[in-house]
Amino acid sequence: MTPMTETAAALHAPRSAPAAPPQPACILDIRPHPLTDEGRGCGLVRLPEGGSVADLIAAALAVGRDELPALAPAIEATLDGRRIAGDAWETTDLAAPGETPTLTLRLALRGGDDSDPLQTVLQVALIVASVAVGNPWIAAAILIGGNLVLNSVFQPDLPPEPTLS
Repeated sequence: MTPMTETAAALHAPRSAPAAPPQPACILDIRPHPLTDEGRGCGLVRLPEGGSVADLIAAALAVGRDELPALAPAIEATLDGRRIAGDAWETTDLAAPGETPTLTLRLALRGGDDSDPLQTVLQVALIVASVAVGNPWIAAAILIGGNLVLNSVFQPDLPPEPTLS
């Protein structure tokens, strides 16, 4: 074909409608186990217009947005490797136009609000001491006696007893 025929062919070719801009998407990486990739699921998710991290988490976990504050302590969310605190889920936008971010949801690995690191260190020391003894009867006595002492020193907060009315 000569350059003139190529130009004429391009001018007479059927015109298609302009392509719609692509809908923004996010790579959603869900890891239900805090330490391993067991049960991991990963996929491309289309984002709603103006969607936030809270919208995507609610959709991924099939819960209402009103339930998210209760779940926030148990879920660790990272957007492109940057941790997002639960109170910032509502205000964190997912993607700028033309980007495909990765949102990773993982079960949080942490103690409760009343956990004491000293108690954990002493518990590990008890286990090491019981293994080092070698005799299973003495090891059992060390673990049982040590746990009784630890539980008397670090008493858990008990819920209030119900009253009958």
